[in-house]
Amino acid sequence: MLLREVERGSRAAAEVLAGTDGRARPALPALRRLAGSAQLGDRTAAACALARITGDAASVAPVLRAAWAEHPCTRPVIGVYLAAPGAAAVPLRDLAEAEPAARRRHTALTDGCVSHDIADDARLPRVCRRVVAAD
Repeated sequence: MLLREVERGSRAAAEVLAGTDGRARPALPALRRLAGSAQLGDRTAAACALARITGDAASVAPVLRAAWAEHPCTRPVIGVYLAAPGAAAVPLRDLAEAEPAARRRHTALTDGCVSHDIADDARLPRVCRRVVAAD
């Protein structure tokens, strides 16, 4: 069922698969297609799932690095992936190293914020410090 959902371009299914192990291998072709999606959230979720399932973060590092740089709202999702047990965070470790020192938080919008922004802002530097400490 999850495979069908990923084939349809489901970000939620990709996020579920990211928490699985090698049993998700049949979904790899669909996740690779989703990692090339025009939709930022879909691309990010699929790249995190691919890295978790294959153990190869280097192959999706360009997708995650671009999302991190171009769309700061993806940093919490990517940070959680990087901090997950068994994550191959090395290709993106520099992002986690630099984030705690950032002067402007990732969710600081010029036109306002939503209620979870403060919690996300506080959580991201902690997650990044865990990534750096794990190496």
